[in-house]
This record gives sequence, structure tokens and C-alpha cells, in this order.
Amino acid sequence: MDLPRPRDKRDPGYEELVDTVYDILTGRESALEKAEVVAPAAVAALTPIDLPLPEASVGGLSGLLEILDARSGRDGLAEIAEDLNFEVDDLLPLVDAAVLLTMATVAGSDIEITDEGRTFVVSPTDPAKAQFAGLVVRHAPLVGAIVKALRAAKDGSLREGFFLDLLRRGFSEDEARRQLDTAIAWGRWAELFAYDAERGELILEAPEPVVTGGSRL
Repeated sequence: MDLPRPRDKRDPGYEELVDTVYDILTGRESALEKAEVVAPAAVAALTPIDLPLPEASVGGLSGLLEILDARSGRDGLAEIAEDLNFEVDDLLPLVDAAVLLTMATVAGSDIEITDEGRTFVVSPTDPAKAQFAGLVVRHAPLVGAIVKALRAAKDGSLREGFFLDLLRRGFSEDEARRQLDTAIAWGRWAELFAYDAERGELILEAPEPVVTGGSRL
């Protein structure tokens, strides 16, 4: 680190350093990058193990998008993190979720909200849930797989052990649990399926008519 103190965040050297650090932090190559370079139809063919879910809540994702929208739709991750008194890597799961669901794009160390993200931010609860449901089924393989499996089940329900057994093929025990917990949280918020914690059972939700009004979270 050869930049003099105090460091000027507008200095090209500082901006280049932030870009480099972000590239290192996000160099998880991987699944998310695969999704960004293939056609949407091919993304749907990725398995839940190929494209893991970021450990991000719907509330956290919504908060990030609202902050972006308030900042004219685009800002640097370092600037957002500093204003919130967090580190950049604390934001990465939320960033990954936003990019995965096509609600934001990332260029270098900057993040920009998309039309999908802005629509989600300004929509009332029920339209936002309907939009989110469509996005997670299309872009989050594990959620899509759960919905397909529940639709194929005779009574629209399956025990969580079925999905955990499949996830353990590519994840550790703890990782498999976290992946399923994230998928359950996203699917429940979108009202795609319900979850009976006592029985460890996922139940397909009957579609409801969309009604406007109300707050999102």
C-alpha cells in the first residue's frame, strides 16, 4: 500500500485499488460468473449445486436496492459500505443476490440498479412478491427446483430431507442446511410455498390474486 495518507477517494490510484480488491473478493469464479456469460435459457439449466444461493435475506436485498435507488441508481460499493460503517465484503452476499436476480449489475467496484430492481423498490407488497416469485423461479435454481418438485408431488408437499439429501451431493452438511434455509426464506416471502418447521415439510402454495397496496416488508 503506497498511497499517501490521508487518502483521496477521488484519486485514480485509490479507485483502481478498490476495483482490484473488489475483483479479488468476488473472484469466486464461479457460478455467478457462469450465469452472467450464458444465455438466460442456459442459466435455467444450471443446477442448485452449480449456482448456489447467496446467504441474503429479502429484507437485506430490498434495503440495498432502496439505497441504490436513493443514490440515483448507481454508486461505488466502497462508498456505500463506508456510509453504512461496514466493510465491502459484508455487502457481497446482498450484491450477489441482486445480480443473480437481475436486479442490479456490477462493473468494477460500482453497482447499478436495473429496471427490475427499481420496479421492485417502488412496487407495493403484492406486486413486488409476484415479481420476486417470477425472478427466483427463473434465476435461482434451488428455488425453481423446489417448486417443480412440489408441483410433481401428489399432494404438493415434500419433506425437507429430500432436498437436503440432494444438496449434500455438492455441499457440506452445514452448507446444505444454509442453502435450503435461504431457499425457504425466499420461497415463503414470494408465497411460492409454505414451510412447516415442526414437520420439516414444504407445501406448495395455491396461487392468489394480486392485490395492490400495503408496504413491502
